[in-house]
Amino acid sequence: MSGVTRSEPGLHDAKAVASRDDDLDPTIRVEAQLGILISRVRSQLRERAAFVHPDLQPAGYLILAALVRRGPSLGRDLVDELGMDKSSVSRQVTMLESLRLVERTADPADGRAYFLVASTTAHKAIARVRTHHQLALYERLRGWPAGDAEKLADLLTQLNNIQP
Repeated sequence: MSGVTRSEPGLHDAKAVASRDDDLDPTIRVEAQLGILISRVRSQLRERAAFVHPDLQPAGYLILAALVRRGPSLGRDLVDELGMDKSSVSRQVTMLESLRLVERTADPADGRAYFLVASTTAHKAIARVRTHHQLALYERLRGWPAGDAEKLADLLTQLNNIQP
């Protein structure tokens, strides 16, 4: 190495990555842009979790948001839906209980299992977070040409429906 350093775009700098990668294969470009998107999502998860409670971890936020969306759920169903291991879900649920964001209720059909239920406080906090982020996303997308946001939603749906 000659001691000359090359300035690399930041991890969140999608425009810089896109302009640098314009002549690459579309698969490589998609991979690069997905990497940026994943980084941004992780950052937003940290922000969302902190908004609900300063001690809440991103994984706990995902569990809480799933409970608000799904309603009362068995822990094993959250493990399957979120792709998390059982011990991680258990630790996060314990934290959510200590923060009074989740309650456990026994499953009458299976004495060993329990339902997880998001508290009223959790429902309100998740609603505030979602409203804030939906408004921010709306502001970003409203300047797009007509139909582009719908096209993006369709393409993301198509991508997410691909089985791993």
